[in-house]
Parts: sequence; C-alpha cells; structure tokens
Amino acid sequence: MSPGHSAVWLVCGLALFARVPHAAPEAALDDDFAAVCRSAFALAQGAYQTPVSVDLPAFDAPGDGNKGGLGLVYEEYLKITARQPLFDDSTLWVRSRPRGGVERFPLDLWYTPAVGAAYRSRPYRADDFDYSSPVIAPPLPTPVPSAAGVLTALEIGRRLAESKRWPQVMYLGGNAYGRLSGLTSVFGSSLRLAAFAVGGAEVKPRLTRIYVRALPDARLALFGVIESAPFTGCVQALVTPGLASRMQVSLKFYPRPGAAVAPAARVSPLAISSMFWKGEAATPADPADEAHDADQFLVCGQGAVGIEGLVPAHHELPDQFRRFDAAPCFGLMQRDRAPAHYGAYAIAGYPRRASFWVDELQSDQPFSINLYTHGTTYEGEDNVVAYVAFRDALPPTFTAAAGTRFSYTLTATLAPPPVGAEVAPVPAAETPPRPAATLMSAAARRADLVLDFGSAGLWQWLNDTQWSQLSETASDGLVLGDLDGDAVADLVVNRGPAGLQRWLNQGAGDAFEPRAARQLLSGDLDGDGRAEVLADFGAGGLAVRKHNTGWEVIPAPPGGVPPTNLALGDLDGDQQADLVADVGPAGLWALLHQLNGTVWVKLHSAATEGLLIADIDGDGLGNLVANRGADGVWISRDQRWERLHPGSPKHMAAGDFDGNGRLDLAFDLGGDGLWLWMNDGVWSRVDTMSAELLLTVDLDGNGADDLLLSQGAAGTNVWMNNQTWRHLHDRPVRHAVAGHRDGQ
Repeated sequence: MSPGHSAVWLVCGLALFARVPHAAPEAALDDDFAAVCRSAFALAQGAYQTPVSVDLPAFDAPGDGNKGGLGLVYEEYLKITARQPLFDDSTLWVRSRPRGGVERFPLDLWYTPAVGAAYRSRPYRADDFDYSSPVIAPPLPTPVPSAAGVLTALEIGRRLAESKRWPQVMYLGGNAYGRLSGLTSVFGSSLRLAAFAVGGAEVKPRLTRIYVRALPDARLALFGVIESAPFTGCVQALVTPGLASRMQVSLKFYPRPGAAVAPAARVSPLAISSMFWKGEAATPADPADEAHDADQFLVCGQGAVGIEGLVPAHHELPDQFRRFDAAPCFGLMQRDRAPAHYGAYAIAGYPRRASFWVDELQSDQPFSINLYTHGTTYEGEDNVVAYVAFRDALPPTFTAAAGTRFSYTLTATLAPPPVGAEVAPVPAAETPPRPAATLMSAAARRADLVLDFGSAGLWQWLNDTQWSQLSETASDGLVLGDLDGDAVADLVVNRGPAGLQRWLNQGAGDAFEPRAARQLLSGDLDGDGRAEVLADFGAGGLAVRKHNTGWEVIPAPPGGVPPTNLALGDLDGDQQADLVADVGPAGLWALLHQLNGTVWVKLHSAATEGLLIADIDGDGLGNLVANRGADGVWISRDQRWERLHPGSPKHMAAGDFDGNGRLDLAFDLGGDGLWLWMNDGVWSRVDTMSAELLLTVDLDGNGADDLLLSQGAAGTNVWMNNQTWRHLHDRPVRHAVAGHRDGQ
C-alpha cells in the first residue's frame, strides 16, 4: 500500500552522495575499455621495456626528504601550478602535472570533454606551467630541462556547490599511485591500481597511458594501460566526486609469457598504502601527538584489527602479514577523529583524512585480502598496506577479451563502516579508551521523556515508571543534549520573551540566556562527545553555545534574511553535526565542516516547510528529508533528490521502527492519516487520525523505536514496536523530547 507515487529528479547543487544509479552512457564506454585492453594485451606479448629516467637533482625528491636543499619535497612540487586546466565545465576540473618530486615517469595523456567525442592527445608544454613559486628553494633552472618536459600525473577537482571553493578530490600519477577524498575531507591513504609481491621483492607497475572522458552528472571516466615486468593490465574507473567520493573500477590482467617471477609472488589488483607514524600508545604522556592516515583495518564478516601496536615508530617488530579469506568488502579506516589527539600536527589534517571503504569486490579468480605492516623511522613513509592478492599465478591468456578480471568500488569517506558490514571486533592489541560516541542512542535502554502539557506545565517521565514536574509554566520549545559529557541528557527550555532556561541532569533549572530564540536545536557540532545548543535569535543571528562557555556567532547563510527552517545532522560522516538552513527565496544551504573551518554550500533552490536529517541507507552519511509544500516530500539519496510523496505532511520524524538497525520515516499526512515509510521502500498506514506532534522514542528499551503522538482530545499515545497502541496520558502535549535523563 502506498499513499502516493514517487519520482526521481537530479539534485540541483551539491552532490550529497557519490553513489549514482548509472544507466547510459556507461554502455557506450565499453568500446573505450576494450580499446585499452587490446593495447595492454599487445604489450604483454613482448618483453618489458624498462623505463629510462635521467636523474634531475633539482626536480627530483631529495634523498633525505628534507626541505631546503636541492630537490623538490612534496610541498614544493605542489607549487608548480597549471596555468590552464585540461578540462573545466564550471563543475568539474582536470589538470595535468609535470615531472617533479617522486613523479618521474611519463604519462601519455588523452582527453575528451564529452561522451561520443574523439580523444585528443595532450602533450607537455612548458608554457602550461608556472615553476616560479617562491616556496621552491633553491629556484628551479630555466629553461626547464628537456628530461623534465613530460606529464606525470592528473588532478581532479569539483566545485563545492555554489561556493567559491573548488577542492581537489583525486590525484593519479604515472607510478600507478592515486589518492581520493571527499569534498570536505583531505587526502589520506594512497590507492595503488596494481601491485606485485607486496612486502617482498616488490615490483611496482606503472600507469603509462590514460584517457579521460567527461560524463554527465559531474562524473568522469578514466581508462588506462598498466605495465610491469611480469604482467600488463587495463583499467576503467568511473569517478563521482561528492561528500563521499566514489570510484567504480574494472580491471583485466595479462601475464607476460616466460616472465621470470618468484614462485610465491602474486599479482595484487588493488593495494591501499597508508602512513601510521604514531599512535597514542607510543607516547602516552602526550595525548595530542598522534599521526596516522588510518587506525583500523576490517574485513566484512571476518574481523577488525586495530593498527595501534602493529606498526611501532621504529623496527621493534618484524614485518607482519595477516591474511583473510575473500570477502565482498573491507576497509582501511580512520576511526579516531578527535582533533585534540592530533594537536601537535594540526596542519596535517589527520582528523579529516578520508577513510577508504572497498565493496562490491568481484573476480573470476580466487583471491585473499591481506594486511602488511612494518616499522619505520620516517614519519612520511607508508608502512601499512591493505591489499588484495590473487591466490594463484595469472593464467595464460590468448586474446584481449580474456584476461583475469577484477572489479570493486572504492569510497573515500569520513563516515564509519556502513551498517550491515557485519564485522566482529578482533583487536590485535589493547588501545587506550576513546571518548563516548558523539550522538546518544536511545536504543540501548529505555528513553525518558520531557513533555510540555501547556497550562499543566513541564513534566518528565523517567524510565517508563515515574512522573515528576519540572516547571509549572509552559514553553516555546524544548531540546535535550548531553551538554557536560556525563552521558546524561540535559534539558534546555525556550521560554520565549523570558529567554532560555537549562536543567543539568536532575538539578534545578537555571537561567541560560536572556534573549528569546526563534528556533532551538542541539547536536555535537565539533565532535567532542558533548552536545552544543544552537539558537536562531532572529535579527541577532545564529549562535552556538558549548557547556560553560559563551555564545559563538555562526556566519549567516547567504540570502540576507533569517532562516525559516533549520536542521542538524551529520551529512558527510565526520561525526560532527552539520547545519542545514532554509533561507526562503535564497534556497536551501548547508554549513559544512572543512579542514580550515566551515563553509556554506547551496543544496537546492526550493524553499521548504520542514526539514530533518537521518541516515536512511546506513552508509554513515545523513540523508536530508525536505517537505517542499505543494511539491511534496523529497529525500536526498545517491546524489539525487527522490520524491517520496506528492503531499505536504504536517509533521515528519525518523526512527528505527522495525529494529533492523536502519532508520525509517514517519509522516503525518493530515486527512490521509499517519504513515510509515520503511527503508525498504514499503509504505504502511498506522492510523487514520492526524496528530499535533510526532516524536521518536524507544520507550521500552528493546532497540526498536516507538512513535509518540499528541492527538488532541484523544490525548498522548504511543505506537509501540510498530504493532500496538499504548495510551500514555489523557492530555495532549505541545512540545516533547526524548533522551536519557536519569543515567539508567
């Protein structure tokens, strides 16, 4: 049963997610992939031509890795800038990079700006690059030596909605190393398109040729040829930048007949290299000097390994290998995102380094998933490698259409592993305790209620057994949040002209703020495990207040008018609540966290009559649900807006009503009654009556959310476990909030 029809529309503005249901033109790209595979197969029939690279001390990376002498360290190499992009359509940009630093191998580069258009070669031209940055010391010689006159890498970026920021989201070099991040994260671990004999006498393949094709919906297709002494390969990568950027990768591999290889050496169709320099256990006296790209490796259904203790800063432990069976997914994750733990290296951006989640692994040959670690004395060295290896040598191939196949999808995200990964924790070593989760969960125990009964005052219902009155006067709104970090929800009451009042734990209420607030919200905006209070003071603007501190003004969203609707939720998975504001004619905007602060980005031009943020698909990124009035209810998923219902609901709420660990939605559709939209897409009607208020609450503590309704003369009722009604009180309520008020 469904209360209406659905339609799918493209998102106008920011791509909230990178998972896109693809149709055409992907079918038209088969010819491109087949062409590079024919090239790779032809190369496999001959002997490997070892690349010759002339040493250029002024351009190459210094042997000691120190800045100030001859040679380009990473920071200096980045200052060689392209004067003109390879491609720029005001949404995506692609730039090439010349030789410098560790990038020495030439990359034969071709591109086309559209599907169906022919590729054009892009040779190196000295005038395309600016080598004159004062950061480069000593200055590079002019003219540029001929041996430096090659292209070696690609950079890809995406405009951050309608902001003026154009962050880079991908880097891919001729050494077959790449990096990927989301629009609000930064580069962390490195992707290797192929590897051979990881941890042994390793042979590092090269990416010798690459074709770039622009696709609709702000996406790119990359096709490349991989070469090494034991094998060749071809690769196709469909790249979708977003808050969580995504690569859908397909490869084929061809062994070189007669290539001499070690008997146990195996081809790796995917490797992720990561730096782990220092964990908390290395220097327990200084909790602010951690430095790592990732701190956990996990394989779906098989276990999770804490990297702390496996890779000490020095060679105190021998190289270690851990092998796991084939699985559909694995991840190399940065789980600790507390900025205070990385204070000594704040400029490096460790709290916002992207995790790599790999899923949809498929192959026509058996493979294993592996973790290789070793100690290091250099903080810039990658000493953790998560990789896939074929269990057997590559079988001989006789046509380009054959070849060993492997495919996967890689997501660069700030979010934790998706719901449903089914990873049983199997830590390799004890690690120091971390702060509590940033958002309280009501599913683990019975939730308490604070209810505003109007003229009867404010009351709380504790542990489903005990009523107690907090105040004899009504309110203009309530919020709950753990303001002081003690795992007990504190109450803030909006008293209208009388300002804001606060109850810490079960203490007496005290004055919190004399000004009246138009809207009041709470959430963990900085990821420290404590909730902040966010208030809309109208002409006084938006402001946020932490426990025992003053108010901090938030930059106003574009539009010049106070927002009509606000919502808080984690849109990009960084464990910090993002603010979404409806600014009327100026549209819908989100205040997103970045390494160097926050930025307002436009999500859509349409105004709304209600907003909420909930992670409906369990990927760790919040979905935005918007009531657009006469245009119906819309949800942002998979980089698209999907219309769930053509009507305009009076109220909306999110909760896990079936207890499966994923959030569902509840809608009060007025004369159509109360409906649930489950995350499997099924609609069900709960009641024919409308309500004056909806609130999600796990009243019995069984892990499945219940739905509280204020229904006028019918009083306050609760739909329990999506099965039965429970009458809670004869009076209706004006405002209600749920959380753990008594610490039980």
